[in-house]
Amino acid sequence: MLRFLAALALVATSLPLRADPPRVATDIAPVHSLVAMVMQEIATPDLILPPGASPHSYALRPSEAFALESADLVFWVGDDLTPWLVGPIETLTGKAGVITLRDVPGTKVLPLRDGETGIDPHLWLDPDNAKTWLQEIAEQLSSSDPENAAIYRENTALALAEIDQMAAQIRAQLTQIEGLKYITYHDSFQYFERAFALPSSGTLLPGDAAPPGPAHLAQLHDWVLNAGITCLLSEPGASSGLIANVLDGSDAQIVSGDPIGSVLTPGPDLYQLLLLDLAKELANCR
Repeated sequence: MLRFLAALALVATSLPLRADPPRVATDIAPVHSLVAMVMQEIATPDLILPPGASPHSYALRPSEAFALESADLVFWVGDDLTPWLVGPIETLTGKAGVITLRDVPGTKVLPLRDGETGIDPHLWLDPDNAKTWLQEIAEQLSSSDPENAAIYRENTALALAEIDQMAAQIRAQLTQIEGLKYITYHDSFQYFERAFALPSSGTLLPGDAAPPGPAHLAQLHDWVLNAGITCLLSEPGASSGLIANVLDGSDAQIVSGDPIGSVLTPGPDLYQLLLLDLAKELANCR
């Protein structure tokens, strides 16, 4: 018996050790969802920005700082969306690979509208960008963890097909409201508008979400009444007072879209649910 146990111990020590999958940190829920799609059956990425928090300003909690500090790979949109994350990434990530998705070749990047300088950082709302990022995520994970490369690539192929199917479903749904005269509360849906050929007529708040002054507010009110706007796409956290003032005397409907998925459960399904919910809300406008 002792010889048998010794033989088992010898075999066990001669077997190669299976490497743990890489620790992965992500900035926002839509990016977390895309990474989770690729990593299914292997591991779950960490989400830095909790649901409901603003991506534009946030103070890291200790658990989120630890997620960055222990990460082997970090996927984030870029400093245009989360400028507060630049410092923590530089000081906490050490030797981790940091992938700025905005800079991935093939990503569609649009400038801010209304004469503002800079880029519109809501790039994930174009499903073509999501597909480009999925492939980059798979390559980065496969390079870091070649033992699981086949699974990463298989998951990615399935995710790409699902996103194509989702986009086709959305296009069919939005065809019913082609030519809709609607406005958005905040200028955060440009990528979705262009991807699905449903341009808005304007927005109440610019990209930096600066509130309008009294004179501008009066102009917005007159514009909505005179332009025949029939729907306003609001979003979580919108000012009900501002909306009421602008729509006073108008019959425009109010629907709500969520560009970042703040009310959805984080995970591999969030990305598709986010876009499908947005399309559903717009389709309710008549």
